[in-house]
Amino acid sequence: MIALCSLQVLRDAGRQIDELEHHSPELTAHLRHVVHLTKRLEFRCRYLGAMLRNQETDKGTEPNVYPSILRMYHAEVEKLKNREGAEKVMQLFDEFQHAGDHPLCQLITGDTPETIKYMD
Repeated sequence: MIALCSLQVLRDAGRQIDELEHHSPELTAHLRHVVHLTKRLEFRCRYLGAMLRNQETDKGTEPNVYPSILRMYHAEVEKLKNREGAEKVMQLFDEFQHAGDHPLCQLITGDTPETIKYMD
């Protein structure tokens, strides 16, 4: 599903990511690590979002990779979820679910709301 969102929603999400960075820089660095890992493994950001929201994943979302790679990825996401303050990350993904997990991941890795909006 493609989520369309306004520039203002992207800016609001960006502000929350900046606040998270200010208050919890180590947590934010770990979140960026997991997002970069998601992209590097060519997993969908929707899969990461579902895991952070503790949602069931469907066959269209689950990556088709070796089980050992999937276990390693799950372990990294669980490490993130078990960090102090991780509820802020899960709240961020929950609050901006309507904006789409991919744009949220783009913001986390440093794209600007304007860049994301005009790439649509």
